[in-house]
Order: sequence, then structure tokens, then C-alpha cells
Amino acid sequence: MDFVPDIEVAKNCVRLDKFSPYSPAYVITNEDLRQSMRLVPENCNRALVTAASGDHPLWCSLYGAKHVDTFDISYNAKCIMDIKTAALKCMGHIAYIDLLKNLRLCQNVQHVPDMEYISKMIPKIEWEYMCSMAGSQIFSNGIIIKDDNSHLVDDREYKKLQKIVKGRYNFIMSDIANLSGHLTGTYDFIHLSNILDYRHTISDRLYTIFPLLKHVKVGGRIVCYNLVGMNWEEMHPTEYFEELVEELNEDAQSLKKAGLNGLFEIKKQNIAKAKKMCDSDFKNFNYTKSGCTVVFERLR
Repeated sequence: MDFVPDIEVAKNCVRLDKFSPYSPAYVITNEDLRQSMRLVPENCNRALVTAASGDHPLWCSLYGAKHVDTFDISYNAKCIMDIKTAALKCMGHIAYIDLLKNLRLCQNVQHVPDMEYISKMIPKIEWEYMCSMAGSQIFSNGIIIKDDNSHLVDDREYKKLQKIVKGRYNFIMSDIANLSGHLTGTYDFIHLSNILDYRHTISDRLYTIFPLLKHVKVGGRIVCYNLVGMNWEEMHPTEYFEELVEELNEDAQSLKKAGLNGLFEIKKQNIAKAKKMCDSDFKNFNYTKSGCTVVFERLR
């Protein structure tokens, strides 16, 4: 069933400090997608990326993905993404950049030049929602647009996108925890943006990735952009979980000796979960980290 926005709820949920179906969307990504999307494999038939600011699917298409699915927890991400794909059909590069400048931090899309044309090319329900949200910054933050901004597509890249992007991207409205349940088949490339920056332990990050492993083809990749500089273990995930089992076992014995049976049972559950990860699909993946980019590549 398609998501139907609730305006009354939405007006109380447009907050930068909390993720919700109405979290503000960036107008321009703060990620170096020009770099990380180079990891799109050759002959990439299917890709899955965050909708985010709408830039992820565009860059993914630009680097060769034939079909791109998108997902996001926020309906505003779908709105900005659909605005961008509509703009490709009706305006040149300079007008596109001006549109983005005007959308950033705007509080009423009806006051943004050229949105009158864009509104005719996006779903009616989205336009009505955006108009009803006047007074709220549904598009906020992201990179401040400058003439030399490498995060933006240049004129040549924009013209290429106009040729290869035929319509709106398929959108799955889901948070990362429930995403796997919405997916069918496998992908050559999955880009999770910096979602894992919001998982504050290595275990939580790996547990988050685990349900997606079965959706990656042999030779395919999961790419995570690590913006905040959290330290990942410099080892393969299965090695990490083997060490984690040992640590958890020691903790569990200490809890048992102290008579803390409730905490001991919780620790036993965590041990079982970590043991499962030791023998999981992670063994079929090569794990690498370079700068801000973490890559899981399926070997078999």
C-alpha cells in the first residue's frame, strides 16, 4: 500500500534531531558520491540506494546502474527525489542549480520559481502535501551550493542524466531495520549512505547489514559511507564476532557468579546471536575500508 501523508502529524514531526516519516530531506548531499559511486560494478543491472536528497539514485544511474530502487524512512526524501527527476525533463543545468538553491531552507514550495512547472510532473499527492507543509522546512541542510561544488553534477553529467533517467525511481518507504522484508531478488550494488553512523557499536552496524547480505549477487557490493569517523574493526566481521563471543562468555560467567540471573540470560541471548553471525553469510564477503567508504563484496 502506498504511503499517504498525514499533514497534522507531519507538521509536528519535521525535526532534524529525530528520524521519522517526515524528517527533513537534504537538498544536496554532504557525501562525496562522485567518489563512492565509482564502486558501482560494471554491468550493474539492479541497484538499491537511499533516496536521501535524491542525489544517490542520480549518481548511481550516472555510473552505470540500469535499474535503481530507492528507500528511505522519510516521505520528504521521495519528494525531493521526484522533484529532481522531474527537473531533468523540463530545465537546463543552470536552471536546475538555481532551483536547488531556492529549495534549500524554503518554507513554501509554491514561492519557489519553476515549481509551477515541476508540480505538473510529480504525483498530485506529493504536491498537495508539500503545499500543505507551508511554514515548515521539509527541505533543509545539506551542502551550501557554490559554483565550484563537486557534490553537484556538472553540465556534461546533467545532460547525460537527461538521456538515461527515463522517469521516477521506484521508492520503498522503510527504515533500515525493516528494509529486507520489502525486498525481492538480489542486487549488484547497495549503497546505504551514512546510515551506519547512527549505529553506535560495531556489532549493531554488522547486525544491521546482516539481513541485506542475502540480497547481494555474487560479485555485488554493499557500500556504507562513514562520515563521522567512527573506528571500524580492521578485521573481517566473522573474526570480530568470534572475539565478541569470547568476551560475552567472560561477561556472562561474571554475571552468573554475581547472581545476576536476569542479565545473565540477556547475555546468553547475545552470545547465541553472535555465534550465529560467526557462521553466517559474512564468510562469503570480502570486507575493506578506504577513507570514508566501507565495502562488503560478495565473493561466492
